[in-house]
Amino acid sequence: MDITQIGTKYSLGMGDDAVEFAFVLQKNMNVPLLALPAGKETTWGGVIARAAGQTVWTKFLVYDNPKVEEAGIVRANPVAMFVEDKKLYVDVADALGTGSGEGQMARFVLGDDGKSWTSGGCWYYVPEKYVAKIDEPLAVSDECVVTP
Repeated sequence: MDITQIGTKYSLGMGDDAVEFAFVLQKNMNVPLLALPAGKETTWGGVIARAAGQTVWTKFLVYDNPKVEEAGIVRANPVAMFVEDKKLYVDVADALGTGSGEGQMARFVLGDDGKSWTSGGCWYYVPEKYVAKIDEPLAVSDECVVTP
C-alpha cells in the first residue's frame, strides 16, 4: 500500500474507546490517484483501522480485485461508511458503470464478531443520487463482482 492510496477518514467512539478508520483506494477510471508513483500498481482496497492514539494501522476490511473477462481486473473503492441499528456498513463501488463516476456498489456489513463481513446487497451506484440521498433510490443490481 502506498500513502497516496489513503482516502476519507472516519472516527467512531470517543476518548480512549475511539477507533479511527481510513479508506484505502485503488486506481481505476473513477479514482485516478494522480499522486501514486509512476508504475505503482494498487493490489487491494478496503479499510484500515487503528485505536485512538496509536500509530500503526491494521487491515480492517480487504476485498479482492476480481478478474472479469470483459473488463479485466475490477478495482473497487469504498465510498462511505456508516452505523445504523448498531451495525457497521461499508459501501464499495467499482467503475463498471455507463457514466462518469458510476458503477456497481456492494454493501458490506460487519458481523457481530467484529471480524467477519457479509454482503448487504448490490445497487447501481450513481454518485449524485447516493450523496444527495434524494427521493429516487439507487436501482438494485445483480452485477456486483466485489465480495467481502
